[in-house]
Amino acid sequence: MRRRLAALGVAASSLAGCNGGASDWAHDTAAWAHHVAGVINPNIVTMSDRCAAVMRQAMPFADIDIKSQTAENNGIDLITAHVEGVRTNIPPGQDGALAVECEFNNGVLVSYRWTKGGPTIPGGPAPPAR
Repeated sequence: MRRRLAALGVAASSLAGCNGGASDWAHDTAAWAHHVAGVINPNIVTMSDRCAAVMRQAMPFADIDIKSQTAENNGIDLITAHVEGVRTNIPPGQDGALAVECEFNNGVLVSYRWTKGGPTIPGGPAPPAR
């Protein structure tokens, strides 16, 4: 019985010191985020990053400055990404605002549409103006 109590005392005293640094992170979210930044998935590409890449590929002649990237889940396997940007290589006075929406099902791009601006086809319909 004494051995069990001694082993329990040693285990409890060794575990008591484990909470020192972790308690700081538990109460300071910014410190925790700084500690794990880039550690969990350093090379992750988000769905909104992928959507922005498709946006740039759809207009290879344009210099696009991405202003906003968001993504939301619409169920277990459907993610909708929204990307907004501005063309920087157009004459002054023209509206260079662009926006796209991408839908990913299980990580596969299944829908892509321009919600503002976009390339035009000569004689084709004008892009949506929102």
